[in-house]
Amino acid sequence: MIHRFTVFVCLWLLTVCAYGKDISIDTAKARLALEVELPAQGDFTQEKHLAILKHPFVSSGRYRLNQEQLVWETLAPAPQTLTMEKQNVFLWDEAAGRREMPQAKPFASLIQQLLTGNLDALANSFTFADEPNRPNCVSMQPKSRSIASVFAGFLVCGKSHITTITMTDNDGNITLISLTPTR
Repeated sequence: MIHRFTVFVCLWLLTVCAYGKDISIDTAKARLALEVELPAQGDFTQEKHLAILKHPFVSSGRYRLNQEQLVWETLAPAPQTLTMEKQNVFLWDEAAGRREMPQAKPFASLIQQLLTGNLDALANSFTFADEPNRPNCVSMQPKSRSIASVFAGFLVCGKSHITTITMTDNDGNITLISLTPTR
């Protein structure tokens, strides 16, 4: 148990605290060299490392993203679909059907901006930092109070398209999203 806790703390420290110096948006763009074209679609795997669980909660599925909406369709372990349309967020599952999720509204555009690598939009809410040992990654620290109230930081990695997004919340929980674009 102590070993798992030590590994978890080290992973958290590497993700949130061990970033380099602040960098400009132009430097961040050069590091990622993104060429995301909409509409975009692909597969995802999401690992949620919660402090209270021994093993991560893993889900997988597919996503579709265009100018109007993001559809995040989880296929395993249980089917559900999250749809983000501008500032509205809806969740669908077999048990409850479709329902609005007003608590997620403030983060709908943030998720879309992360998936597309829209650094210009993200610069309004984040500072960017160098990742010296990861040439295709950029750390993002929230400067927006609303985002900082929930998230401690993000690590975005990729070359031409976003391949991983690591989110650390203020409780030390870490979510790792791996993306594989398809056409």
